[in-house]
Amino acid sequence: MVNWTHNNEFLENLYDGVYGVDDSRTILFWNRAAEELTGYKATEVIGRFCYDEILSHLNERGERLCGKSCPMLKTMADQLVREEQVFLRHKQGQQIAVNMRFIPATDDQGNVIGAMALFVKSGTPTNPSQIKELMRKAFLDSLTGLANREYMENKVRMLLASENERGSRSFSMLFFQLENLREVNDEFGMSVGNEVLKIMAKTIAENMDDGDILSRWQGGLFMLLCYKSQKGMLLNWANKVRDLIQTAGQKYKEELELAICVGGAIAHTGATEEYLYKTLEEQIKASRHQDKGLEIVG
Repeated sequence: MVNWTHNNEFLENLYDGVYGVDDSRTILFWNRAAEELTGYKATEVIGRFCYDEILSHLNERGERLCGKSCPMLKTMADQLVREEQVFLRHKQGQQIAVNMRFIPATDDQGNVIGAMALFVKSGTPTNPSQIKELMRKAFLDSLTGLANREYMENKVRMLLASENERGSRSFSMLFFQLENLREVNDEFGMSVGNEVLKIMAKTIAENMDDGDILSRWQGGLFMLLCYKSQKGMLLNWANKVRDLIQTAGQKYKEELELAICVGGAIAHTGATEEYLYKTLEEQIKASRHQDKGLEIVG
C-alpha cells in the first residue's frame, strides 16, 4: 500500500505520466503529466479500475492489453518490472505511442499491494530509479508498514461507490486510538512511543480477518476496515483486541499503562463518506468519556 498526499511532490513534478493502482487495479493516483498526456483529469479517473478501457492500451500488433495480457496485472503477479511500447487513446480520441514502465509495490512482508505505471511519449527517456521506493511510500506508513490514510480513504470511497452501483456487502470501520501517546513519549521517550505504535499495529493486524485492511490514520490513531457487520460481533472483537493491545504494552514494558479508545461505524446502503467519518470522530470522543468504553453506530 506510497503517501499520495504527503510523498507525491516528486511524482507530481515528473515529466513522466504516472498513475498508481491498488491490488484490485483501482486507480489511486494520477499526476499532472498524466493529465497532460491523456487529456483526463485526475478527478475523472481516480476511483475507477484501470481496465475500464479509459486509455484502451494496445500493443504494437494492435492487441488490447487491458484483459489477461495486461502488463500491470503480470507485474503484480510476478513482481517483475516491465517495459512496453504501447498506444493509448487520448480523451479526444487520437492514439498516442508511449513508452511505459510497470513497477510492483509490496509491503514489508513482501505482499503485493499495487503497482505504478510511468509513461512518456515514445522517444522520451525515463528515469525510474527513485520511483519504486517513492511509490511504496505513497501506499505505506513509514513507521508501521501499514496502509496510510490516503490509501484507506480511497478504499472507502471505492467501496461506497461499488455499494451504491452494484449493491456490494456492507462493511465496518473502527478507530483505535492510543489516547496517552504523548504521555508515553514524555515519560519513556519517543523510541518507546514508536515501539508501542508498532506493537499496537501488529496486535490488531494479527487478529483481523483476511480481507480486512488496517491503516495508520495519524499519530496514535489507527483505522480498520472490515466486513463484520453485526454490531454485537464487532463489539466483542474490538473489546478483545483492545485488551490484547494493553496486555502487549505491559509485556513490552511492565510500567506502561496504555489508554485505548475504540469507536466504530457500520456502513449500510446510502452511507456517505462525510457521515461515516463524522460518526467515527463522534464515537471515539464518546469512548473517551466512558472509561475507554466502546461506541459503535450501526
